[in-house]
Amino acid sequence: MLIKIGSLNFIDPRESYRVQNKKNKIMNQQIKTLAIAAALTFGITTSSIYAQSTAQNNPHQKEFKMKSPEERAQSYVQMLTQKLSLTPDQQKKIQDAKLNEFTQKQELFKKQMELRKQTLQNIESTLTPEQLKTFNEERNKMKGQMKNRVSNNKGKYPYRGQKLDQPSDSQQ
Repeated sequence: MLIKIGSLNFIDPRESYRVQNKKNKIMNQQIKTLAIAAALTFGITTSSIYAQSTAQNNPHQKEFKMKSPEERAQSYVQMLTQKLSLTPDQQKKIQDAKLNEFTQKQELFKKQMELRKQTLQNIESTLTPEQLKTFNEERNKMKGQMKNRVSNNKGKYPYRGQKLDQPSDSQQ
């Protein structure tokens, strides 16, 4: 809005304030949007880098997973040979001992799974249909709680040979 005084034209100061206020609001909104976009980009990048570094820094996490007892024993002997400079005789004795251990553990695990399966079948055959329904609901509920507990504790406990960055709640 223009105010005319003689031959001079002036802008109404109230109008100038409104225009400037609108511009400030638009600029603030753009800054907020940019800040949110930057934070999201940073968060996504950081989480993917952390996930990659966690997998790379935890060699024991995958080293023994799904390997045969022979492969596990061989990996163990190789690691000890590098750290302790084992002689061939020591390597052979340790290889045999660890192979025996891993083979027995595998057999025990299979027996444990079979025992668990048999026990579950015995329990299910003993229960009435209504009890069985409640039993299965409770089992599923416990499985969900266990999954939550495992996922909530990821990264809280160090792997072998790693230092814990921060003390846990129980250590404080």
